[in-house]
Parts: sequence; structure tokens; C-alpha cells
Amino acid sequence: MNQGYPAPPAAETATWGDPDCVVIDVGVDAGALVVSAEERFEGREVEISARGDPGWRAHAALRARRLARRTLVAACFASLPPGDYLIWPPATGSPVAVTVSAGEVASVALASPPSDPTNTRRR
Repeated sequence: MNQGYPAPPAAETATWGDPDCVVIDVGVDAGALVVSAEERFEGREVEISARGDPGWRAHAALRARRLARRTLVAACFASLPPGDYLIWPPATGSPVAVTVSAGEVASVALASPPSDPTNTRRR
């Protein structure tokens, strides 16, 4: 059962503006979520589920997005009901918890677990 969660959007290709552009829809009853990840995850998908409703899931592609001074690999969930969610990263089974609030854009950064030998980034 969806319990008020939006259906995953159909695949679309914008024909206007910058290809790195993302349109979000936030307001009194919706927030948005940006999930950033390491470059090695570019082209993979990240899934989201509502905490407490494992039957509802949506997914988005992690894409390289050009910013003013750098490139960011990120996925965007453009409009979500306020609530608690679990982000299911590619290549790991460990979900990351995040809260989406109405009228705001939440963000979460995914990183390789410390035991992952491909994690070359120092913190």
C-alpha cells in the first residue's frame, strides 16, 4: 500500500534548459531529498523506502552534475511527503536514515564503509 507516498515517476528526458537542472516540488505538504555519493557510484541507482513501510520504494540514478566549481555525483527525489526514510545505497545492504521535512530540501552523503578496500578517501 502506498499510504500517500507518490508513485515513482516515469522516466522522462527534459528537452529544455541545462541537462544538470533538477526541478523540485516542495511546500506545505512536501519536501525533497538530494543524495550525494562518491564518483565510483556514478550511473548506479539508489533506492528510498519510507521507514515503517518497506513495501513502498522508489529509485533514482546517481548522475554527475556540474556545479559552479565542481562536479557532484547525486540523485534527487524531487518531491516526498514529510517523514522518515531509508536510503538504500548501491553495493551495500546497510540503509542510511534521513528525515524529510515539508518545505525543505534534505541531503545525505553516501560513503563507502571503512572496511571497503575501494574506499581511498581520507576523512
